[in-house]
Amino acid sequence: MSEHTRREFIGTTVAAGAAFALSSVQGSGASPAPTAIPMPTQRSKELMTLFGLKYPIFEAPHGARNTTPELAIAVSKAGAMGALALTHHTPDSARDAVSKVRSATKGAFFINYILAFPFADGAASLQAALDAGAPIVQFSWGLPPKEAISAIRAAGAKLGMQVTSRESAKAALDLGADYLVCQNPKMLARKRDSG
Repeated sequence: MSEHTRREFIGTTVAAGAAFALSSVQGSGASPAPTAIPMPTQRSKELMTLFGLKYPIFEAPHGARNTTPELAIAVSKAGAMGALALTHHTPDSARDAVSKVRSATKGAFFINYILAFPFADGAASLQAALDAGAPIVQFSWGLPPKEAISAIRAAGAKLGMQVTSRESAKAALDLGADYLVCQNPKMLARKRDSG
């Protein structure tokens, strides 16, 4: 499909969708469409400024080995936040992954550790990743040990934590989190149940 044809198709589809939406609301007694919130919001702008992002989008650190340096690089180069899941990485593989991303982009990225697994194995990986220049460390499914937070702060990295309740958000902020990732606890239970 040529670029001209693609644009015509998209334009026609958008116009048809808008006309359908308008005709289905008019005279139906339905309340008017909600007012659009201007984007980016002030909070999004603050987040973008904190990390030097063009877009307020974070790559999900999906799976222990499913994120790759190549994907993190592409996301970062596009102006969003790339991610590397390092939970089961050895110190050498963590160092290599972080070094690869650092050398290929000046964009932001974070490394993630899932604390539902024993973190004792991750401590060496974390230090290797920090030594390689990981700028941001995020933890999921639990609160990190104070030694990990000390290592992150000593390296000058930022700290993010996934939270599932008001209580876990307060605990994360008390530990000094720079940002929080809020997740529905029901989704967390589903993930744990599905392995």
